[in-house]
Amino acid sequence: MRFPFQLDMRGRTAFFVRHVESYDLVRGVGLRGRLDSFNASTEWWQWLTISETLDYGTFPNFQTPSSRPPETARGLIGTLDVQIRPTPASQFGVSYLYNGLRTQPGAVGIEGTAAIFDHHLARARVSYQFTRELSLRTIVDYEGFLSNPELVTNARRKRLGIDVLLTYLVRPGTACYVGYTDGFAATPTSVDANDDTSEQLVLVGRRIFLKLSRRLHF
Repeated sequence: MRFPFQLDMRGRTAFFVRHVESYDLVRGVGLRGRLDSFNASTEWWQWLTISETLDYGTFPNFQTPSSRPPETARGLIGTLDVQIRPTPASQFGVSYLYNGLRTQPGAVGIEGTAAIFDHHLARARVSYQFTRELSLRTIVDYEGFLSNPELVTNARRKRLGIDVLLTYLVRPGTACYVGYTDGFAATPTSVDANDDTSEQLVLVGRRIFLKLSRRLHF
């Protein structure tokens, strides 16, 4: 069952709320869930765009280990996206997503509550148009999935990527690209998978490239 409500205002400003009741069958066990959502976005200022989503409720944990029964957990999903255009030639954007699950009171084998996982996704993007032909773009991506192996089967991971691209438009349909990328990933240095400090980001890949692209017309 869904109960949505939306309000649209001037300046491309909108608010949206929703309540959802759900039922899932997991390994033969019926699990009831609920979700309360609140979304807001605005482009009131020409140089700034902001949007956010917030979902909170009770969700099934679809990835429980075989040693644990299917169960519901308290969940929070939040996103934030900010785009800034301080000048016609420049743009800066940041986006962030968080997804987390916590056990509910009374969960099997748990005293109180415990974290099942925390999932972080973040991206920063900067671009600048020097001239009509020449532009520069830089993107930094981060992902961190911090899980408790006793409560969820998804493996822990951390990743960081840096991407720089210089573009020169020779003429319409023909462009030259010079790029640089770095990739980092976490390597556990301890047998304790719950010890967040035991994982360090190390360089796993680096690439520099030159590319010429031309569109052919027949």
